[in-house]
Amino acid sequence: MKEPQILGKMNIDLFGSHYHVNLILASYTDGNPALIMNEVETEDPFATLSVNIPDVPLEEGYFIIKNYSENEDIYNQLVSRGILVPTTQVIPSGYCSLPVCKLNLDALPKNRIEKI
Repeated sequence: MKEPQILGKMNIDLFGSHYHVNLILASYTDGNPALIMNEVETEDPFATLSVNIPDVPLEEGYFIIKNYSENEDIYNQLVSRGILVPTTQVIPSGYCSLPVCKLNLDALPKNRIEKI
């Protein structure tokens, strides 16, 4: 399993509060890549953006994204900034349909907090 890698820092507005977060490339216990966030100041976990469905092969840089419940606003913010680019592929999971998104590394802020 690879060590988690901070891809960028950004601001996220959620439930009326403003958060400074790291977007992190990590991995699940089976080695599949994961996208997570933690708070910059405390390094406390903030969100798990991706979903691990081992039976669904994905190309490098593509992730199945949880875009409902507490992740809905985060997903919308990342899509509107071009960080996540939805594809036409949707994966059924239980009662949900989850989008496959490409991670656009060029849209990520580097080594600074993104100004909104």
